[in-house]
Amino acid sequence: MSEYKILPVPAVSVAVFREDVVLLVRRGKPHYRGLWSLPGGSIKTGETMSAAARRELEEETGLLAQELRFSDVSDVIVREDGILLAHYVILTFAARDVAGEAKAGSDACEIGWFDRQARMVIETTPKLEEAIFAAEAALKKGTADDFRV
Repeated sequence: MSEYKILPVPAVSVAVFREDVVLLVRRGKPHYRGLWSLPGGSIKTGETMSAAARRELEEETGLLAQELRFSDVSDVIVREDGILLAHYVILTFAARDVAGEAKAGSDACEIGWFDRQARMVIETTPKLEEAIFAAEAALKKGTADDFRV
């Protein structure tokens, strides 16, 4: 399969904070199965970014986001033995105000709340710390559902 047939897939992730900890999910599907990451997934056709972020958060953790703050966009390019397998463009949102009880849902094997020190000893997806840092910064300066690049 030639690389030009792999198109970028728009996706979202959500960094949910409670004081100094962030909610992570252990991925249950490829790519990066078994690694810890922010809850998230692909944007469906006709779905807004913020709606996709809320849906993915609820599906994977059972939590409902009240307010979201856009924080970052990044590329995740997955290669194996030099072959391009996937390309995701991930829009990351941040949230503090969530409702419900956190529990592992559809694509998540397990969930947990992790501070920075705990995140240093678990296996995580690429660029996780950068996404968390950007999300923390966005919460300190923004309003709900702002999208500024």
